[in-house]
Parts: sequence; C-alpha cells; structure tokens
Amino acid sequence: MINFLSNWAKNIELAVVITSILEMILPNNKTKKYIKMVMGTYIIFCIISPFLKKEININDFKMEEYAQNTSSIEINQESMNKRINELYIEELEKNIKKKVEEQGYVVNECNVDATIADNVQNTKINKITLDVEVGENKEQKDEVEDKLLVEIQKIKKINTNDKTEKKENELTETQKKDLKKFLKEEYEVNEKCLVIT
Repeated sequence: MINFLSNWAKNIELAVVITSILEMILPNNKTKKYIKMVMGTYIIFCIISPFLKKEININDFKMEEYAQNTSSIEINQESMNKRINELYIEELEKNIKKKVEEQGYVVNECNVDATIADNVQNTKINKITLDVEVGENKEQKDEVEDKLLVEIQKIKKINTNDKTEKKENELTETQKKDLKKFLKEEYEVNEKCLVIT
C-alpha cells in the first residue's frame, strides 16, 4: 500500500513539473488556453489513473457487515420512533395544560395516554387525567392571604377531627363539567376519557 501511494505521488509530482515547464515555455497567444486545458486534463488523469486500473471484485464487498449495519439502523429507527411518540405526548400534555390555564384554572398535573399510529386516522387520545384547581389572580391571592392571617390569629383551638372539610381551591361539579366540555370540543375526545380531580 505504501509503494502504491509513493508511486502515485511521484506520478502526480512529475505531471505537475512537466506542465509547469511547458506553461513557461509556451508563447502568449490564442492557443495557450487550449494547451493549458490539455495539461490540466493530463494532471487530473494522473491523479485518477491508479483507481481506474484497479479491478473491482464483488467478493471484496462484505455483505454480512452490510446486513448487520442495516439491522442496527432498523433498531435505531425503532428507538427514534419511541422517542418521537414520547415527545408527542409531552407536547400534548403541555398544550392541554396551557389551554386549561388560559381558561382560568391552575393545573397541578396533566397525564395523557395516547395511541400513536403511522396514519392520522388511527392516532387517538385514550385518556386525559388532570389535577386542576380554581385559579386566582394576584390581587385575589393577596386578599386571601390577608384573610387567612386574620383568621389564624383568631384561632385558639384546632379541630383535627373534621376530615370532611372541603379544599378552598377545589373545582365544583359545574366547573368540572365545563372543563370537560371544553376539552371534549378542543381535542375531540370522548367524555369518558377525561378524568378531572
């Protein structure tokens, strides 16, 4: 291999030297550009000629390696498809959370179970699970904090036996129905797929 490369380099050097000498000797006339083109072709031929002489043997190709590379590409394609599906579900969850928050709610958690197929007709949302609270703007929040501070100062005894107490930010049944209706229209899902807590 080293002999091949050294012979190849010597041939290229010889071609460049010959063309340089000929270019210096040539007179400046109309034919000079055509002679330069022929010399450039000669240099290109010297560069590629060793590769043209080499015979190509089909047995030199290793088909087993090619087959193994193809199978690894298929495996990588499967992992890429899986990652694309995960990204689709993540983006869908972010989109749902954003749209629900635009409706004035606070979304603590959003989980989506979706079947993703190659065609759009078979791709569907199986289940949307939301943990939602009633949202409030900053002024309302400050007002509530002030009221809580006053109430805490008034409290003398805490009744720990009352476990049926309802959370202040919990959604009413009407709000849950409205939110389900909104999600049903927005994402074209069945109401049975929606779980709002």
